Amino acid sequence: MGRLRGPFVRFLLLMLIFSTLASAQFTLRTVSSTPPHLEVDKSVNPSKIWIKSLGFTPEKARITLTLRGVGDPAVQSFPIDVVLIVDRSASMAEGEKLEGARYAVSSFLKLLNPEIDRSSLVSFSSSARIDRKLTFNHMQVQEAIMGLSPEGATALGDAIHLANLELSSHGRPQAVLVEILLSDGAANIGSDPVRRAEEAADMGIVIYSIGLGVPTEESLSLLEHVAKLTGGKYYSAPDPANLEGIYREVAQQLSSLAGKNIVVKEVLPDYLNLEGDYTLEPVEVILNPDGTTTIFWDAGFLPIGDTWTVSFNVSSSQGGFLPADVYGETKVAYTDYKGEFASVIFPEVKILVRTVNHPPVADAGADMFVEQTTYQGAMVTLNGSSSFDPDGDSLTYIWTWDGNIVSGESPTVLLPLGETVVMLTVDDGVFSDTDTVKVTVHETTQFTAPLVYEQPSTSIREEVRGIDVESLFRVTFVPFYALFFREIILLSVLLLLVVLLVMMTRSQRIYDRYGEEYMKLLKQFMVHRILVKILYLLLVILAITLFILPILLAIF
Repeated sequence: MGRLRGPFVRFLLLMLIFSTLASAQFTLRTVSSTPPHLEVDKSVNPSKIWIKSLGFTPEKARITLTLRGVGDPAVQSFPIDVVLIVDRSASMAEGEKLEGARYAVSSFLKLLNPEIDRSSLVSFSSSARIDRKLTFNHMQVQEAIMGLSPEGATALGDAIHLANLELSSHGRPQAVLVEILLSDGAANIGSDPVRRAEEAADMGIVIYSIGLGVPTEESLSLLEHVAKLTGGKYYSAPDPANLEGIYREVAQQLSSLAGKNIVVKEVLPDYLNLEGDYTLEPVEVILNPDGTTTIFWDAGFLPIGDTWTVSFNVSSSQGGFLPADVYGETKVAYTDYKGEFASVIFPEVKILVRTVNHPPVADAGADMFVEQTTYQGAMVTLNGSSSFDPDGDSLTYIWTWDGNIVSGESPTVLLPLGETVVMLTVDDGVFSDTDTVKVTVHETTQFTAPLVYEQPSTSIREEVRGIDVESLFRVTFVPFYALFFREIILLSVLLLLVVLLVMMTRSQRIYDRYGEEYMKLLKQFMVHRILVKILYLLLVILAITLFILPILLAIF
């Protein structure tokens, strides 16, 4: 739930804002077309949860508050009071670490405005000391850092403590209070750095931490944590050559702030329960008599182009489509670039809290009668768009038939000739429902044997094996014979008459020539007669086979 500080802390935060307003000073920098300011956003995820204690999941939602610094460089900007904390332990002698720190800090000091910005130097080894108090004369601070020499251990916590004392005692209320901490290792002597960082956060001091060299897991965790506690940022400098760019980036952020003394306030309705799991611990949590909950975060200052965010969990004891905060009370208050008080209200978001889950309703659409589009069947688009969920839950769509399965609201599938019953199953994650649609694919295309130049596939062979030969014969051969039947019969009769006439003429010629010998040749004639009968019989058989049989098949 965070550390409970009581309403007194809230009062002090508000007094800090108004005291800053009263004593604000600013200096001309660069012309701005869009003044620096803060923009806010709010989201809740998931947007649908179950009422707490029903046993369904999810029963928690995560609320996220976001601040963004936007605008152009300001016409006027905040003065800066910065304490440079530099490690001078014995390990800083390795690889010219201290020499790199001297050069980078000197470059940083040149970027400050000597008219409104002040700087100070705190160094540490086995103990910490203030080498130069806050001053407008940045050359004095530069001379002090040039005189540092590496020795001893690493009293990092003591150094933060001395910097805190310098800023709290001599820092200006209208100025941005900053500490830039440079170290190449974890603390191994002196006070606890984390506790000292918490003190800095309570004073409204922001710490930027820089890890020089290849940090150990312990030192990395410590420096990141110190920066996060105060709303600052951690930088890694594997090589001393990286330091100048890091200090330059920090200076640029400090000279282009969208706002400072930023206090974020969230007010939860009485039906929302604060479940914690903060990404950033609040400075105060108040349980109000009316059942609402007020939460405060101190966001320090925010440069233009930077983002500040915090997330936490809530649950609900009431069902319905409910606001996720007390609208108008959830807002951010800050001092703007002119030193004036400003505030922005977070947008209203709502959350659906369910007390009961209704099953979905599946609708596979009306039965369909479609025409064949390929010799295999038809491409059919199924339609489950009329399915719905009474609670508005998102649905999954599964279609199944004859061992096949596809997903999607309206998939296009290949269905075979004839009737196919397709089942649709819709699911909301808890319950499901089914419906069926009957699709009839009607045969409309006449089979045409494909031109195959390669070995036909198995599926084509199976199609050919399934052809009705008798129907094919009737369709192709019978019309041909029926068309020319009369001409063929007349031609056959004429052919028979010609054969008989030839045979009779031959017999008469034999009789006239040979006379008495005719009877002798009669036997030979009988042979010819037999041959004629055989020829006639063959013609009759041929006629029956070629003409009469197909007609009978066509009729019966």
